[in-house]
Amino acid sequence: MGLTRLQLKGFKSFADTTTIDFSPGITGIVGPNGSGKSNLSESMRWVMGEQSAKGLRGNQMADVIFAGSELRPAVNMAEVTMDFDNHDKALKSPLLKIVVKRCLYVDGTSEYAINGKACRLKDITDLFMDSGLGKGSFAIIGQGRVDEILNSKPETRRDLIEEVAGVYKYKLQKKQAENQLATTMDNLNRVFDITHEIKEQLAPLAEQASIARDYQNQKGAYDQLNKFVLAGEIDQLHRQQKTQADHLADLKTTQLKLETAIKAGQAVLGENQEAVATLDRRLTDAQNQLLTNSKQLEQKNGQLKLAQQQSEYAASTRAEKQAALASTKKELTALTKEVAIHQAALKEQQDTLADNRNAQKSLAAGDEAGRAALQNKLDALRNDTMDALQAQASLRNGITELKKQLARLQAEAPATGNSVTSSVSDQLAASDAALVTAKEAVHADESALATVEANLSAGQDRLNTRQKQWYAALEIYQQAKGRLSSLQELNEEYGGFYTGAKAVLQQKQRLSGIHGAVAELITVPQQYTTALEMAVGSSLQHIVVDDERSATAAINYLKDNHAGRATFLPLNVIRARQIPANIVAMIQGMSGFVGIASELVTSSPEYRNIVTNILGQLIVAQDLPTAVAIARASSHRYRIVTLAGDLINPGGSMSGGAGKHNQNGVLSRRNEEAKLNTQVQQMSAELDKRQSAIKQLQEKISAAEADRQRLQTTLAEHRQQLTAVQEENHRLHEQDALAAQQQALLTKQQQRRAQQQTELTTEQAAKEKELRTVTERVAQLQQTTKTVSDQINAAALSQSEKSSRLAKLKDAEVQLSQNQARLETQVASGQEQQAALTAQINQLTSFLTTQDQPTGEHIDVPAVQAEITTLTTAIDHFSTQIATWQQDKETASARVAKAQNQVDRDQELRHQTLAEQEDVAVNVDRFKNQIASRLAMLSDDYQMSFEAAKAEMPSDFDLAAAQKRVKLLKRGIDELGPVNLNAIADQERLQKRMDFLQQQQDDLLAAKKQLEDTMNEMDSAVADRFLTTFKAVNAAFAKIFPVMFGGGAARLSLTLPDDILHTGVDISAQPPGKKLQQLSLLSGGERALTAITLLFAILQVRPAPFCVLDEVEASLDDANIDRFAHFLQQYQKNTQFIVITHRRGTMVAADRLYGVTMQESGVSQMVSVSLKEFAQTK
Repeated sequence: MGLTRLQLKGFKSFADTTTIDFSPGITGIVGPNGSGKSNLSESMRWVMGEQSAKGLRGNQMADVIFAGSELRPAVNMAEVTMDFDNHDKALKSPLLKIVVKRCLYVDGTSEYAINGKACRLKDITDLFMDSGLGKGSFAIIGQGRVDEILNSKPETRRDLIEEVAGVYKYKLQKKQAENQLATTMDNLNRVFDITHEIKEQLAPLAEQASIARDYQNQKGAYDQLNKFVLAGEIDQLHRQQKTQADHLADLKTTQLKLETAIKAGQAVLGENQEAVATLDRRLTDAQNQLLTNSKQLEQKNGQLKLAQQQSEYAASTRAEKQAALASTKKELTALTKEVAIHQAALKEQQDTLADNRNAQKSLAAGDEAGRAALQNKLDALRNDTMDALQAQASLRNGITELKKQLARLQAEAPATGNSVTSSVSDQLAASDAALVTAKEAVHADESALATVEANLSAGQDRLNTRQKQWYAALEIYQQAKGRLSSLQELNEEYGGFYTGAKAVLQQKQRLSGIHGAVAELITVPQQYTTALEMAVGSSLQHIVVDDERSATAAINYLKDNHAGRATFLPLNVIRARQIPANIVAMIQGMSGFVGIASELVTSSPEYRNIVTNILGQLIVAQDLPTAVAIARASSHRYRIVTLAGDLINPGGSMSGGAGKHNQNGVLSRRNEEAKLNTQVQQMSAELDKRQSAIKQLQEKISAAEADRQRLQTTLAEHRQQLTAVQEENHRLHEQDALAAQQQALLTKQQQRRAQQQTELTTEQAAKEKELRTVTERVAQLQQTTKTVSDQINAAALSQSEKSSRLAKLKDAEVQLSQNQARLETQVASGQEQQAALTAQINQLTSFLTTQDQPTGEHIDVPAVQAEITTLTTAIDHFSTQIATWQQDKETASARVAKAQNQVDRDQELRHQTLAEQEDVAVNVDRFKNQIASRLAMLSDDYQMSFEAAKAEMPSDFDLAAAQKRVKLLKRGIDELGPVNLNAIADQERLQKRMDFLQQQQDDLLAAKKQLEDTMNEMDSAVADRFLTTFKAVNAAFAKIFPVMFGGGAARLSLTLPDDILHTGVDISAQPPGKKLQQLSLLSGGERALTAITLLFAILQVRPAPFCVLDEVEASLDDANIDRFAHFLQQYQKNTQFIVITHRRGTMVAADRLYGVTMQESGVSQMVSVSLKEFAQTK
């Protein structure tokens, strides 16, 4: 990747459109002091995301706009565009050409674009992140950067290594995790507070609901029974009316008896009524005590159940952690074996690479001399060979004839056993050799099979380990994806919005002119979320609309649907509100000033007035002391908020305190959703990568399995061959012994015929001797001919074939080198995983140790069980007493009823006796009234007739018992007092909310655990990357220093080697002829050259696609300038250099020069010349 073009318009002194084309190599920018050279490097920093006006040598960002000159007016905007060649995909974009543009208008409005499409500043910074051009990179180095290295403390100098290591994103992720953890803890506190409040409400509400359910049960039983009692009483009254008429005559004769009986009956009635009243009081007291004991028993049973649940939960948690500890230890053991295997494979790969290189050296040699001489020698050898072959054929024919003669002689005599014995001996020797060969083949197969099975077992272990890791990563991915889905659903449903705002936003497709809530239309960095939510929390839900007509339509919609209220911001009406520039300039220089809130957020230009209206007069400060100082400086005229959410209002009122504010606001949720979305995509890619690795390992295991099956088949075949060879060898041994016996018997016969065969044999031996001589001669000639022919063929090997072979060896060398690098990566990765698993084991062990210690208050189970036993005994006692007294009361009540009836009858008879007809008429009327009253009650209370009630009455209905039961039910209802029938529904509603909050609490606890794990992972990644980068930079620094200084030595050292996350970095240097000393003790030139050497070391470790050097060599002498220029030329292969300089030695090293002039006062212009083209012209 490289910078191809820079275009400026209205940026600082470049009033006119200025275009600079860049090419690979070194581009020099020269010009007199004050001509605007450094404005070029600042324009690059500005378009790449610089947000500090001070970093651009200004007081406010508007200072980058051309402010005018003596002859030119000021312009209203500054615009800078940079073109990049992205063929190597160094930038995270599929496009081959990237054009980044940034504009700033005098009203403070900013515009950003990538390839002509509008974007956010964050999109630009994200584009350059991890490309060597991001925040804190060494793409643009000025004289201030060199001074920073020279004068900074070791702790500050650490930032150099961190920038090279690329740990900024990890530290940012940890900071975000810390903020989210704080949000989670605040949400947990809020949930705890709410659940505590609901529990306090549930306790009395449960009692009210119990009373309401008791009332409903008793009232239902009362109504069901009372209608039958009314029907029974009506029927009874009918019978009594008839009885009075029948007994009218008898009452006269019994009047005196009745008066005596009435007195006696009244006395008995009084005694029985007093007994019933006493029993009623006893029953009431006993029932109250029974109710109290029952409530206490229920409470104790609840405590006992809670203790059991706590015990079960602790046991379950410990078992899960112990299982996780055992699984992790097993995984660590498997991983250790895998690392050892990779290390052994790495050693073997290194040996193979060395052999390959030796073969290349051998192939390079060759000899083309003597080919003609060899060809002449080959022709002479061929002629000699033909002559020898003819002599050999003649001798063989003579021997054949002699053999025929001997054969005829032997055919006439008994056969001898010489040939048989010789043949068996030869076969036996061959069999013994074959037996040895077969045994060696079986042994080789067994060794190869053992090796393959060992490799297969190790591969299967690695596969199991990686599959476990994949499943663990999948679980984390699913959890994150579930949380992301919840956040997306909550944001889509506008969770947390007021009722009115939510109703309008959910209908914005139907209502015209609705743009969205303010929170949807702005982007707020995470570090400012708390401050803005506390300062303008409700304003974030204000709805942006086109105009008043759109707002009116939305308000009418809310009115028509009774959907609440909302605040609307018409774009054509709302105007910006800003703090005067002089006030801003005054407070900008104050320590702890963060910025104006409207400048800390980003939005589309069309919403700029809305953003400035809400946030333009809101000042963001680092902390409360800073906010107080700013408030005093601005005369308490503006609202000030700290990053922690403390507020100072206009006029001086202040608010703040502990973090009980809502950390789950709309801004926080949207930031969390964006972060989770990125994490989910990264985890998805990682899962795919792990799956691919598992697939490759499975393929290797399948290949090894095939090798094992092939070896097993080969081993079986070789074992069968060994068995056959052993059997044949045994048979030949037996045959050899038999042939020896036969030979002894035939020896005498052979001796008798020996004399006859002597002459033939002697002649045959002579010819055979001559034949052997000729045969040996032929063999020698053939061997010599073959040797000379091979030499000619070897000499005739073409140069192209040698080159082809050499190229194949070099290709193999490249492949072997790649394999070696891959194995080294696998070994390093395995060691990192070992460290992570060891940390996880320590964490689980610490958890189990901590869990063994009792925490919090616990319930004394034996004591509670004893109290339950006591309460159960008391309840049984009171229940028995109540039953006994109830029975006594029923008996006494029966006696009262009986006495009362008797007295009534006697009185009635007496009255009937005193006034016969009048008494009968009065009784009849009374019965009629009572019947009418009951009929009315049936009709009014139960909407039933007497006949219907009587038809529903059970056949075995007992009126007296029912009357007693109705009285008891009525008394029970009256004793309940006022009843809240809504308590049942209220209890169910609160219980559902309690269950929901309990689930939220569990989710928050899980999120807290996940955030803590993420922070630990970030610390580990930062430490590893920092230490690795430090070692690489230190090695490069030590190597480059002697070259830059012409000798000497230098090194970097850590101030706290045992604390990688907080250690500083010291620089020690030993120029030629001096002792090793700290940087501060060197001369000015030595210090500058040392700092420049460190910059070159950093560029060697992490080359930037391009590097702008703004007069970094200004303080060097001419000799060091030459070394500086030499290094520029060395590094230009990997880095494109743009050097702003006024030193001759640097200019000489440049491939192309641009000159910056001010022919017109205050306006910079460019002139250029290509030094390479100029040299070619010369």
